[in-house]
Amino acid sequence: MPTLQNAVIRICYFPHQPRPSSLTTSCWSSKMTNMNTFNIADAKARFSELVRKALMGEEVVIARDNKPLLRLVPIQPQVTVRKPGSAAGQILYIAPDFDAIPEGFEDYQ
Repeated sequence: MPTLQNAVIRICYFPHQPRPSSLTTSCWSSKMTNMNTFNIADAKARFSELVRKALMGEEVVIARDNKPLLRLVPIQPQVTVRKPGSAAGQILYIAPDFDAIPEGFEDYQ
């Protein structure tokens, strides 16, 4: 489980979309979803708590005038597959005494 000390939070912006024209979609309620919505002032006052909630997997949305503006989500580390031998041919020079033990370090073998 991620901890607060090593957490990094990404803030995603919700682009403004045109208002829906049909009555059924315009009567949407925030109580119909499972996300936590906070206004900017509340988010500022409770930021540490919101970070903890986001790290536990809850969706945290920050709103202005009851319109979603930002979403707090943990940053997922990029997983890159290492390719063995990817540095082949990039080492141009190795000194002839590379493996030699420096003077005074014979006791540390």
